[in-house]
Amino acid sequence: MRIVIAAWHLRDFNVGIGRYCRNLIEAIARVDGNNDYEILMAQGDPPSVSQPNFKLTRIRFPLFRRPFWEQVSHLLVKPYDVLHFPYDSFVIRKRGKFVATIHDLIPELFQSKRFSFKPARAISSFWMRNRAEKMDQILTDSDCSKQDIVHFLKVPSEKIKVVYLGVEAKFFVTVKHVSVIRRLGIEGDYLLYVGGNSRLKNPEVVIEAYRRMPETLRKQYSLVLVGDFSQRPDLKIRVAEKWGEERIVFTGIVSENTLLQLYRNAILFIFPYLYSGFCLPVLEAMASGVPTIVSNRSSFPEVAGDAACLVDPEDADTMSIEIGKVLSDTALQNKCIRKGLERASQFTWEHTAKGTIEAYQQAIVGY
Repeated sequence: MRIVIAAWHLRDFNVGIGRYCRNLIEAIARVDGNNDYEILMAQGDPPSVSQPNFKLTRIRFPLFRRPFWEQVSHLLVKPYDVLHFPYDSFVIRKRGKFVATIHDLIPELFQSKRFSFKPARAISSFWMRNRAEKMDQILTDSDCSKQDIVHFLKVPSEKIKVVYLGVEAKFFVTVKHVSVIRRLGIEGDYLLYVGGNSRLKNPEVVIEAYRRMPETLRKQYSLVLVGDFSQRPDLKIRVAEKWGEERIVFTGIVSENTLLQLYRNAILFIFPYLYSGFCLPVLEAMASGVPTIVSNRSSFPEVAGDAACLVDPEDADTMSIEIGKVLSDTALQNKCIRKGLERASQFTWEHTAKGTIEAYQQAIVGY
């Protein structure tokens, strides 16, 4: 087979889809020496592949953005058997079979969570409404997301293949460098949250749960929030005005190396998202040897298994109590660490790559 992967999101190295795209391509290169691949890029650093059956092609249009790029770029290369978008979109003109990865259905599931009307978003929703009809095979990250796709997009379940994501080997290396943490203004032990602007990522409840912890624990542990909160000035203002005496640190976006150290040095990882098609940071925290508390909704129980403490992501009181339990019980911490390492080791990018190649083959033969 000749396979073209439209890797637009390689430019977004610090975004989940960008990391998925890079890790997937590099893992495919490790496991598949038979099929021919052409990776289409717009910007960003190329993936680390040097195999003779891989070709990297940069295609740039100075006046147009992603919708134009993804409709035109694949028309500028040699004919192919399969075109793969490692994200949720579609092409108007197909030259071969078309595979897309739908990581989640946040726009369909959480329309009521949108707090403002944006014309561009409305146009995109209209443009994408029948996209699944163009897809010959759909990849998704969890059974939870598969059920959502079947229900909301009216897709036959046979057309959807669930392929879990993987954890990079570097997360299992637990060497700690405290100096990296101190440069961020973090002193002592801390609880870690990784998220960003979206209200679905629920940073308010994490902060409130921390506030409701006993004072002795708050003095012993700070709360570190990693991510882009530039569109949430309300959150930072509220922390400064109401809880200024607390040790709550916003790091902003950090480098990959810094994120690794933030995981490794954390005492506890908290990830109470309201919804996610897959919870890769949870597995990364587990691989780093950190006890983990996660949401009991969407894909989290499926991915975390019994290796994490599950909580209602909207119940700050229960979350605060659960945090206190883990922090106060060394035996429970050790159990969570052991089970977390075992669970994370079950998810590899090589497995993701093999499952993806199977989806390409299935797209050729039909379902």
